[in-house]
Amino acid sequence: MGKTIWHCDIAMSLDGKIARADGSFDWLERYPPQEFGFDALMAGIDAILMGRDTCEVMRGFGEWPYGDKPTIVMTHRPLVDAPGAVEARSGDLATVTDELEARG
Repeated sequence: MGKTIWHCDIAMSLDGKIARADGSFDWLERYPPQEFGFDALMAGIDAILMGRDTCEVMRGFGEWPYGDKPTIVMTHRPLVDAPGAVEARSGDLATVTDELEARG
């Protein structure tokens, strides 16, 4: 069994939000992920767990940035045309993380 490492790879404003009032976060575009070791970080991750809103934002960028890395999206709604490695889940977060641990 592997180990779970909780990593928050995001920025946040003082009001606890990353997006502007209109939902955009174009201010982040001036900070390419590679400058912060994104590729090295992703090389050490076996799976990704994210919320629905984050998933929709990432899909809005065009090409799915996580390739074929298994990605679980916590949502109560179906994901339409989700990338191949993306799986929608709902329910108790602790149960889902335990299942991910069991997968290795």
